[in-house]
Amino acid sequence: IHRVPARVKGDGCRTVEALIDAENAQPWRGEAYKTKLSTIDVERARTFLGEVMTNVPTDGEYVTVAGVANYGAGGELIDVTDETPEWMRDEAIEIARVLELPVAGVDYIVSRALVADMPKGIETATVVEVNKSPSLCIHDEPTVGMNRQATVAYIDYLASL
Repeated sequence: IHRVPARVKGDGCRTVEALIDAENAQPWRGEAYKTKLSTIDVERARTFLGEVMTNVPTDGEYVTVAGVANYGAGGELIDVTDETPEWMRDEAIEIARVLELPVAGVDYIVSRALVADMPKGIETATVVEVNKSPSLCIHDEPTVGMNRQATVAYIDYLASL
């Protein structure tokens, strides 16, 4: 999953704050982890942006309104499974194996958009965190992309024990 911080798209007429309000009024925005996208916290955005909240972005211009790329803070979840290089998948599996974790979330920071033939190297991708209890639901309901059935796979794994 590629996580994108909460953002709004300018229309050339409304302020960033008004765009956040309009975005939060969409039916797909609501309580974190219960709707397609979480509501953007206006006060958190105000703290992050300051006076930028009163700016009027040009039509089509994206403005990042949160300092974290977190679904719970209104960010987007983009499935990049098919673009993830095989070496990165293998590395994540090996990390989980070495740590003796049957399920693990291996977080990378990457220097550019993933592509299947991306070369391996610290200048392109670096592991920044390993979670022993990752959020599987983000793979089942990404904002963009297909349901990867991660929760079902985990339940099947537990049933096999």
